[in-house]
Amino acid sequence: MKKTSSPVLGIAGRLMAVVAALTLVLIATALYAIQQLNGVKHLAERAESNRVPQLNRIAQVELNVTRVSLQLRHAMLARTPAERQAALDDIAAKRQLIEQELGQYRDMLF
Repeated sequence: MKKTSSPVLGIAGRLMAVVAALTLVLIATALYAIQQLNGVKHLAERAESNRVPQLNRIAQVELNVTRVSLQLRHAMLARTPAERQAALDDIAAKRQLIEQELGQYRDMLF
């Protein structure tokens, strides 16, 4: 009997070719993932530098609105005109703070 000619690549050669192809695919996937993660990192840094200060400003506004609400309650329940006037003066001061914080917030918007 005659031997048939063996394929150019034996089983070992074919396995090495498959492993090489899989390795290249994994390397390409890793490079793509690194590129995408760098984009996410850039977005996170942008959010940190822009959005966090905006949120801090609006949180200060919310806090001052709550304080004004409490002072209004205090003014309504005041027993003396002096108490009521002190509460109203504090409300006026807090209103100015709220306006100032809102102005700074508007300046920070894109």
